Amino acid sequence: MTSTIATIVSNNYSMPFDAVKCWIQLGGIDFFSYSGSTLHYNRNIVYNEARKRNQDLIFIDSDIIFTPQQVRTLENHLGEGKDIVTGVYTLFDTNDFPALFRRVADEYVPMKPEEGVNVVGACGMGFCAISKKVIQEMGDEPFNPFTEGKVQH
Repeated sequence: MTSTIATIVSNNYSMPFDAVKCWIQLGGIDFFSYSGSTLHYNRNIVYNEARKRNQDLIFIDSDIIFTPQQVRTLENHLGEGKDIVTGVYTLFDTNDFPALFRRVADEYVPMKPEEGVNVVGACGMGFCAISKKVIQEMGDEPFNPFTEGKVQH
């Protein structure tokens, strides 16, 4: 499977050495990197690159520690027909909950995953794969911190 694997690096931020070691272990991959001041803008840049290439997209933020097998697992799930899959990681401000949420009424609440594949209402994009089918359907610049579809936050 050919995927655009992209890392997002904030301005004036460097990768932790453990993250650098993860990228070195991947070896022989085609990846795209973008560094800018806002996360949603950076995501839109690499999203548009994957869209232009007509490829699946795997986001791996610069602070994510991963193994090559975890990346292959994301790719395999896309190959099995999943549209969007995320690896489990904790949010930067808490080690208690992973970046997974379930929808309750009009809110998202943190959830703990079960073993295996879980259906979630929302997830962090720091270690996430999106199929090229979904990328082609999402339109221009879908990453926006202020709206969710037609809902303004």
